[in-house]
Amino acid sequence: MWELSRKWRIPKASNLKAWVDLAAMVDRDRPLRETRIRQWGEREIREVDRKIEIYSMRKPSDRRDEILRVLVRKRANLLLAYSSYGASHCDKGPATPGTR
Repeated sequence: MWELSRKWRIPKASNLKAWVDLAAMVDRDRPLRETRIRQWGEREIREVDRKIEIYSMRKPSDRRDEILRVLVRKRANLLLAYSSYGASHCDKGPATPGTR
């Protein structure tokens, strides 16, 4: 499965040459796209890590604990979403609030 931008024209089902050309373009652009997606995911994970660190230093409260739970869950979901792009090395980020 590959997401195509609006710039790419989808050929008619009967146009086999255009489908072969489209497959070649996807294969050619795949490494660059995967790199961009991985970098975006790593930035997102770093931002969540930064927020976890900030909130974990705050005075304990129910609100703080809820925000930390949401952030830890968001981080886990990001790792899962970007693991197919090689972002799994990001799982060495900050410890969860309970281990600080």
